[in-house]
Amino acid sequence: MPFPARVVDELLVKCARFCCLCRQHKGQKMEIHHIDQEADGGENTADNGLPVCFDCHADVNSYNDNHPKGRKYRAKELRQLRDQWFKLVAEGKTGGQQSVVLTWNAPAPPAPLSQEAEELLTKAANVPGVHAGVISVVDNVLNEVLSISPGHREKLYAPDDARAAQRYKAALEELEDRNLVSRSGQVRNLTSAGFAIADELLKRS
Repeated sequence: MPFPARVVDELLVKCARFCCLCRQHKGQKMEIHHIDQEADGGENTADNGLPVCFDCHADVNSYNDNHPKGRKYRAKELRQLRDQWFKLVAEGKTGGQQSVVLTWNAPAPPAPLSQEAEELLTKAANVPGVHAGVISVVDNVLNEVLSISPGHREKLYAPDDARAAQRYKAALEELEDRNLVSRSGQVRNLTSAGFAIADELLKRS
């Protein structure tokens, strides 16, 4: 299978569309070579991708193990050549007009959830039956209290505990901001992403 588009984009930006072997700018005449072949278990990941021009790609693929002639490119060598070139591109040391290039900025991983947000997710996901994934905001004379359905049986803090109330409400907003829960009146329902993260948290506990 081919590399995903996001992997191709990442690699082409990192090499500035220079071939990592002949180090010539090739523009559209570029391909991504599997360093470890798919038939041998190689994955379609950036670590396994080598941006090369048509000619160098043909050269890498042309070696015949049954009739060896010359010296075959080895996986370790290909990765070192690629990474050396990526470094030169990132430092603007490729020379000529191509010395100013964009560098690939991988998206930052999301910040970890707060302890209260994790508790909300895991407790709601653990409820059996049709009430799974439901978090309710219960009106109280003194305050609003978050509870896990059904029946509002498990309140997460006492109505007069203002500090806990602020922490859990912030946690609920945190889950909403990350689209891990959806709002329906006074009820929040875990989204599919919320259930997925809750399942991962439950596996760790």
